[in-house]
Amino acid sequence: MVIGTHGRGVWAMDVKYIQQCTSEFLAKPAHLFETGGAQLPAFRGRGIRHGYINYFLNKPQQVILSIKDESGQIIKRLEATDDLGLNRIVWNLTKDDGQFVAPGIYSIDLSAEAVKLEEKIKVKQAVRRR
Repeated sequence: MVIGTHGRGVWAMDVKYIQQCTSEFLAKPAHLFETGGAQLPAFRGRGIRHGYINYFLNKPQQVILSIKDESGQIIKRLEATDDLGLNRIVWNLTKDDGQFVAPGIYSIDLSAEAVKLEEKIKVKQAVRRR
């Protein structure tokens, strides 16, 4: 959805998450949406890409988000908002030590109250063009 304002501003929003909201969905304490994947930058320091993690909370509650590698080891802990409704967190594709992750499939773990959810995110290497 794109909205233009009279003050020459433009606001764009991806509504695919709103479209998934049903009464059954809204009754769940939390929901972790499927990710669209992520791409590492072709050159370090240029073209930084991010992984977007979207989740829903039916009430304000403490949330813990962590990223695990294929061996199940936690490589990154993310500070998550505990706001009611749709939330987005941006992962900068680094580990806790600041190093970029290698291409591969990672697990996103979300814990909120008594709910534990998991989703996968595929991180690809960018293609260098000459």
